[in-house]
This record gives sequence, C-alpha cells and structure tokens, in this order.
Amino acid sequence: MNQIKFAVSLLVVSATLAGCQTRNPKVAEDQKSRLSETVTLQQQLLSTADAIERNSQLLAEASNTRAAVEKAQLSPTQQLKMDKAANTKEPYGMTAKISFVWEAGPIQEVARQMAIRSGYEYMQPEGSVPAIPVMVKINAREQSIASILRDAGLQAGSRADIVVDEARRKVLVRFFD
Repeated sequence: MNQIKFAVSLLVVSATLAGCQTRNPKVAEDQKSRLSETVTLQQQLLSTADAIERNSQLLAEASNTRAAVEKAQLSPTQQLKMDKAANTKEPYGMTAKISFVWEAGPIQEVARQMAIRSGYEYMQPEGSVPAIPVMVKINAREQSIASILRDAGLQAGSRADIVVDEARRKVLVRFFD
C-alpha cells in the first residue's frame, strides 16, 4: 500500500514539475520577435507623430506669412478698417485675461475653446469649410479672450473671420471663398 501511495505521490510531483519546465525555445524566440516588432512600430508611430507636429507648425507659420502678405496688399482704407476693428470695445465676458498657447491648429478649435472659456456658445462655421484647414498659432500671455480671437482672425487673413455676437452670446467662424 505504501508503494502505491509513493508511486501516486511521485506521479503528482512529476506532473507538477513538468508544468515548471521551460517553454519551447521556438515559442520564446517568437515572443522576442513580436516584442521587437512592437517596439519598432512604436518608434515609427512616435516618429510619424513628431513629423505631423513639425508640419503643423510649418503650416501655421506659412499661414501667418500669407496673412501678413494679404494685409500688406490691402488698400490703406481696408488696413485702417482692420486696425479700427483691432481697437474696438471688447465684448462682454471676453475681457478676462488668460494665457493660451496653441502651437498650430485649425481656427475653428481656437474659436470653440475661447467661446467655452467666455461662456459663449460656439456655432457651426458659416461658408464652405476649406479642405485644407485655416491654421493659426497663438502664444498669448495674460491677454483678453477677445484679443486672442482677434489675433486668430488676423492670422486667417481673407480666408476666414471670427464673428462674436455679443447680444446672443455666440461665436462662429465665417469662411470666405
């Protein structure tokens, strides 16, 4: 009887230890290969994200340059009108001084975020939204929300404008063809 118990115990211990056996070397190599592929894909993804960020910044800078050129091409009367618009009274709720950094992105998102911060409602854009977004770059330190919106509108040049309806407390982007 003791021999049977000993044999059964030996069988159980053997089966348990067999479960601790190292894996098949081929399986371990496959896992290493998959891990290597995953790391490579993550590096490629990070590289692509960096390239997209750089290109967005370049596009915003090109948009700013274009806006400056377009303003320079305006008649003196149009430039005066543009300058007067820059010196007008700020709408109610948009006088709060904030810091806002927007590296490079579509003008609609800046308008939406400023509307939210000032308690205004953001409306859908008017006009045909261009296939290539109107990009703006904002680096505001302690500026009013209205001046940030004004800056974004000036960067858009003749392609778009930001409209603030103080009476209805609404903000929208108007695109021009």
